[in-house]
Amino acid sequence: MATYPITQEDIDAGTRHNMATVKDTPPDGEEPVKDKDPEDVPIPRERDIVLVKDGVLDLGTDKIANPGDVITYSFTVTNVGNMTLKGMTITDPLPGLTWVDGNTIDSLAPGESATLTATYAITQDDIDAGTRENLAVVEDTPPDGEEPVKDKDPEEVPIPQEREIDLVKTGELDLGENGVSDPGDVITYEFTVTNVGNTTLKGMTITDPLPGLTWVAGNTIDELAPGESAVLTATYGITQEDIDAATRHNLATVTDTPPDGEEPVKDEDPEDVPIPQKRGVSLDKVGVLDLGANASANPGDVTTYEFTVTNTGNATLKGLTITDPLPGLTWVAGNTIESLAPGESVTLQATRIITQADIDACQVVNIALVRDTPPAGEEPVEDPGDALVKIPCKPVTPPTVEVLPNTGSGAGSGNGLGAATMVWASAALLIMALGVGAIGTRRQQP
Repeated sequence: MATYPITQEDIDAGTRHNMATVKDTPPDGEEPVKDKDPEDVPIPRERDIVLVKDGVLDLGTDKIANPGDVITYSFTVTNVGNMTLKGMTITDPLPGLTWVDGNTIDSLAPGESATLTATYAITQDDIDAGTRENLAVVEDTPPDGEEPVKDKDPEEVPIPQEREIDLVKTGELDLGENGVSDPGDVITYEFTVTNVGNTTLKGMTITDPLPGLTWVAGNTIDELAPGESAVLTATYGITQEDIDAATRHNLATVTDTPPDGEEPVKDEDPEDVPIPQKRGVSLDKVGVLDLGANASANPGDVTTYEFTVTNTGNATLKGLTITDPLPGLTWVAGNTIESLAPGESVTLQATRIITQADIDACQVVNIALVRDTPPAGEEPVEDPGDALVKIPCKPVTPPTVEVLPNTGSGAGSGNGLGAATMVWASAALLIMALGVGAIGTRRQQP
C-alpha cells in the first residue's frame, strides 16, 4: 500500500493517472518476470465563481449630483471552487462604462480573488431616477466539453436629488394715455419659474388667488430641466379699491407634481404693485338771502348757504370737513362728509340770520374751507370757497341846501342865484344801494 497527496494540478486535471510495474529477481542467467498496471483515480472538481460589484459616486466639491459626476465601480471576482479557473471575462451593458485596466482575468486559483475597476459619468436621467442600477456578469473559459461557470451581481448606486424651485413675480401697471390710474387700467404680471435643483421637475402649476386675474397662455409648465426657466403672463384690471389702497398686493405659489411617495416642491412670491394716487377736492359755496314778504333787508332775514364738495382726484376721499368762520352760521345737517368717490359731489347747507351791521355794510363776504382726513403719512387735500351775498341798502338822506338872500352889495352881487351856486349844487343826487342779489364764487385748489 502506498499514499499520495494530490496536488492542485491533479484537481485541475480531474484525475490522477500513473503506472505501476512489478518484477522479480530472477535466477542467475534468467530474465526477470514483470507486470505493470495503469491506474486513473478520478478527482471530483467543484468549479465555482462569485462576482461582487460595488459603486461609489464622487459628488465633487459642491457635494451635489450633477451630470458628469463619476461613479467608480469595483468588480471583485473570487474562485470559490477547488479548480483553477481560466480566461474570465466581466461584461456590463451600462452605456458609457469605461474599464480602467480591461475586463478580463487570466487565471484564478481556488480561493483567489481579483478586482477590476471601471468608471461611469452619470447623466441627468440618472439624477432624475435617483439611482443608477445595472447588472454585471463574470464567466470563465471552461475546459473542453464543459459548461462555463458564471455569476452576476446587480448594483444600485443612490444619487442624491435636490428638488427645488424658485418663483419670481413682477407686475407693471399701464396707466393709459391720460397717465392717471383709473379703474380698469391693466397690471401685467410675469411669473418666472426656475428649477434651482438638480432634478428635472414635472407638472408645475402656478396659483394666484387674485380675483379677476386672467392667464394669457395658461398657468402650467410641463417640464423644467435643472437651471431652466419659464415665464408665464397674466393680466389684471385694477379696481377703485386698489387705487384707494395705492397698491395691489397679492401672493403667487408654484408647485410641482412630485414622483410617487415624495412631497411636492413649492415656492411663493408676493408682489406689491404701486398705484399712483391723485387726490384732489373742490369747494363751491353760494349764498341766497331771503328778504321776506316786504322785499326789504331787515335784521333776522335768513341767508341760506350751499357748500358743494367734489372729489376731483382718482382716489376716494374720507372724513371731509367744511369749516366756515362766519359768526352765527348754523349747519342744517352737519358739516362733514364720510366718503366721496372720484367724480362724486355732495352738497351741505347752512343758514345765517343777517344783522344790522350786515345791512349797513350792504354785503356779507366770507371764505369756507374743505379738508379731508388723509391716509397715514400723507398731507390732507383742501380747497377754499368764498361767497359774496349782497344786501340791498336803504337810501342815504341828502344834505340840506341853504339858499342865502341877495343883499345887493359886494362883488358878484345881483346875479340872482345868491350863494346856492357855492353850496352842494349836486346834493339833489340820492345815494341808492344796489339791488337785491346773491353772488357765489369758488376757488379750486390747483
